[in-house]
Parts: sequence; structure tokens; C-alpha cells
Amino acid sequence: MPNCRLHFVHSLAKFKKIQLHENAKFFALGARNPEVISYAEQHNIPIWRMEDGFIRSVGLGSNLVAPLSLVVDPLGIYF
Repeated sequence: MPNCRLHFVHSLAKFKKIQLHENAKFFALGARNPEVISYAEQHNIPIWRMEDGFIRSVGLGSNLVAPLSLVVDPLGIYF
């Protein structure tokens, strides 16, 4: 996404320290997090789902191996 600033955070507490712009979005990787979803809904922040793409990585994400492709969808991820 051109002209965007990306922050990687592992908790809602760390996220709250970031100054948001008016067009902020959450990109959520993996399982749902009710605390993050609730915060986003209360502050009208869109949540986009993100998962490994169709081109598989050599290793697993749980082993911190970066994926070769990503799928990002504002409506949700369907398997």
C-alpha cells in the first residue's frame, strides 16, 4: 500500500501508543483477537484480514519463516 506507514505490534497496549491517522486500518494476521476487534469497532477502524498466500513458504510461520506471498482482504478470509 503506497504512501502508508506500517507498524508491527503484538499487543493492543503497544498499539495504543501509536498515533493514528484518519485513514488508519488494522491488518490482522491469524486468529481473531476479540480485544483488538472491539477496539477497532469502538474507534471505527476497518479490520483487514491477512494470511499466507497460495505460494507457500519453505517453513512455517510459527517458526518465524516469512511467507512468499500474502492474501489481504477487507471482508474476511475464506479457506
